[in-house]
Amino acid sequence: NMDLIKNIYNSSPLFLQKMCKEIYGNFRRPLWRNPRVIKYYNFLQESQWWSRQRLEEYQIERLGNLLEHAYKNVPYYTEIFDRKCLKPKDIKGLKDLRKLPILTKEIIRENYKKLTAKNIKKNSIIESHTSGSTGKPLRFILDKESNLIEAAHTFRGWSFGGYKLGDKVAFLRSYVPKDGEPLMYIIRRENIMYVSAYHLSDDVMRQYADAINRFGSKLLIGYPSSIYIFADFLKRNNIRMKNINAIVTSSEMMLPQYREKIESVFNIKVLDWYGSNEHVLAFSQCENNMGYHINSEYGILEVVDENENLVENGAGSIIGTSLNNYAMPFIRYRTGDLCEKKLSQQCNCGRGLPIDVLRVHGRSDEILNFLGRSIPPINFYTLFYNIPNIIQFQLIQESAGSLIAKFVVSDSFSDDNKKAVTDGLASRIGQGVKLELQFVDKIERNVSTGKIKCIINNFYKK
Repeated sequence: NMDLIKNIYNSSPLFLQKMCKEIYGNFRRPLWRNPRVIKYYNFLQESQWWSRQRLEEYQIERLGNLLEHAYKNVPYYTEIFDRKCLKPKDIKGLKDLRKLPILTKEIIRENYKKLTAKNIKKNSIIESHTSGSTGKPLRFILDKESNLIEAAHTFRGWSFGGYKLGDKVAFLRSYVPKDGEPLMYIIRRENIMYVSAYHLSDDVMRQYADAINRFGSKLLIGYPSSIYIFADFLKRNNIRMKNINAIVTSSEMMLPQYREKIESVFNIKVLDWYGSNEHVLAFSQCENNMGYHINSEYGILEVVDENENLVENGAGSIIGTSLNNYAMPFIRYRTGDLCEKKLSQQCNCGRGLPIDVLRVHGRSDEILNFLGRSIPPINFYTLFYNIPNIIQFQLIQESAGSLIAKFVVSDSFSDDNKKAVTDGLASRIGQGVKLELQFVDKIERNVSTGKIKCIINNFYKK
């Protein structure tokens, strides 16, 4: 019984939990050695060079199979198709998807059982959930095969930076040590080192740099903010990372100043990655940084405006259709994220994977609302990027008429910089909004997600 095992593990002393974690990690087969992951990975290494037309044909074929399955086995979609007098064969192309309604988190919560495929065996599924950054975690299920496909896509994204299966990887994210646990640990069989993103003092980062160098990590993966802080430390202390030849970031907004600092310190391109726990879409940057490659074999992207009209060039909400999860199909799912769509083009790298997304803007719940106006996150990112001596910032809206603005600044931060902050914010949020500036030593990470959110709308959540 897995619940019993989890309860025993959670009630065990910390030293025993750590021992169990390392024993399990060192005895299980790494994903990069799993034959099915290798099979998918080899396929993806080939398909990334297909023509756009061939990739779209592949998408349509996979979509047709998914829709047939959903209509026959998923009660929610049976009802949707019948109510609209549709059959799966009526969805002949990607644009025909718009005949189906958008799926929201609220619909999923209300129709959890109806969205679960009747023909899926319990031993072939994984229960999962979102982090619940808006206060409402979303529960859903994935089939185990989609997890292996997810791993293959992740490895391909890493390979854009030169990663090869089995290379040593250091993660500056995901690991949250409890009191008394070490700040870093290694799973040697998987060639993975985890270091805590919660403990980024100079003394600790000096230990991190030494340990990562000794471990020989070729790939560094982390939150944009954590690697940015680490890069700043390395520059200030003239420390060189000996083996890192690729950096992949994800899960937070990649701010221009983050990228600029990281790339100048490490002298390599940062490859940002977009994905989700729901496994509906994946975007990955290549070394050219012309935009985000859409992983066409993974899912179908739509970007829509407030009226659910397709956006071909401009900002909008991300809608995704997973091509791999048959246990609980998410078709035209509103992720809650925002991006800037651009007209599709071919990347200079030669991959057929479209580069339709210029940048990811964050989540829709990060939009601030003052005096009847909605203010997207990008307005603040561009403001603070152009004001010198700001290291990090965080804006928190607690009411309809108040904003807390936190800043980590350098020693050179001046009265002129402060005036630029005050004037810039006032011009965006309005003169009638109460503004409180706070200058802090660091911006705290969210305890449940591990991320640093630059913009938080607590009033929206209420």
